[in-house]
Amino acid sequence: MKASDISVFVDPVTRHFLRNELFNPESPHNFDDNLGAYIELKQTLESQGVEVNTADYLIEGARRNRVNVYFSFGVMQNYRALAQRKDVVLSSFFTTEAPIVQPSAYRSLPEISRFFRRIFCYTTPRALARFGCADLTFTKLYIPYTYDSIVPDLWANEDRSLLCMVNANRLCRRSWQELYTERLRAVAYFAQFDEIDLYGFDWDKPAYVVGETWIPGTVQRMYRAAQVKLPFLGRHP
Repeated sequence: MKASDISVFVDPVTRHFLRNELFNPESPHNFDDNLGAYIELKQTLESQGVEVNTADYLIEGARRNRVNVYFSFGVMQNYRALAQRKDVVLSSFFTTEAPIVQPSAYRSLPEISRFFRRIFCYTTPRALARFGCADLTFTKLYIPYTYDSIVPDLWANEDRSLLCMVNANRLCRRSWQELYTERLRAVAYFAQFDEIDLYGFDWDKPAYVVGETWIPGTVQRMYRAAQVKLPFLGRHP
């Protein structure tokens, strides 16, 4: 089999990266070159004759090859149909959210592991025993980062505090071992001594609540807009 007989398809974490937007250096979602690792992946494999695309092309039938290797970044709705195809290899499934935010993904891992050759996860099967994962085998997940050295302009900045945190203003719907509120307490503690620089979205607004829920997305967005306009609806202290 030749390299040109193999194609790679990546199912990205969000629909915003479909139509090969995951590999577009000009994408508006390419903050600080955070897509650089995926762009390099595509360039490297295609230099060896292996075509790389996002998975929507495979699912739609727009592109296919003799062997189509599929990778899912947390997407669960496509792998069962692809598993029925003899020309598709379900290579790897990557967990992309914490179990406190997306518990359904972790409850599904025992089934998912029967289809994919590898499960990439940031933690251990034992730590996820309550989700039925204790007997599974994981490959350690490392998030790719474009830079391999300091950024000189930022490193040279002397106007900074003891600590720095880059984080959006988020809270979680679930209380089981969640650390979102602990993070807020840490910020509040160090802020009283002016020892922390805080960067991130929405710190001037009510905290954005994350996690799976039965509440429709439209209703959540309406309530969020009302919170911003009407502070008496309540904000996290």
